[in-house]
Amino acid sequence: MKKHFMQREVYDKKLGFSTLIIIIISGSVALTVILALAIISISSNRITRDFYSSQRAKSLANSCAMQGLLSCRNDKNFLGPGILNIDDSSCNYLVMDLGELNREIRAWSEVSGVLRRVRVLTTITYPQMTIDLWQEVSDF
Repeated sequence: MKKHFMQREVYDKKLGFSTLIIIIISGSVALTVILALAIISISSNRITRDFYSSQRAKSLANSCAMQGLLSCRNDKNFLGPGILNIDDSSCNYLVMDLGELNREIRAWSEVSGVLRRVRVLTTITYPQMTIDLWQEVSDF
């Protein structure tokens, strides 16, 4: 009767350990790359949102400055504050007398924490109006 010999495969324990280490390191690197991409995506979304809010605030401030100019054009004695509501946003403006026919219009708007300000200097010579300065400023 023949004996059947079962071959025992001999595994090198060092080879198995090094394979395990390579798998763990590869998994760590892959996880790090995935987390980095997720963080970059979140930052990109935040930057895009802030850019949109900044542009919206600037447009609103410019619209308020225009409203201030129209108020001065319609009434040469107009001075004081005003509010303009556009859709779900609003902006503020203030018309000040600088003497004679000169006016300063300060307009500002805040959208999602982003504040934009515009300063306009104008000379009113009826029926015309001259804009001497239209400038975005950091503070009045």
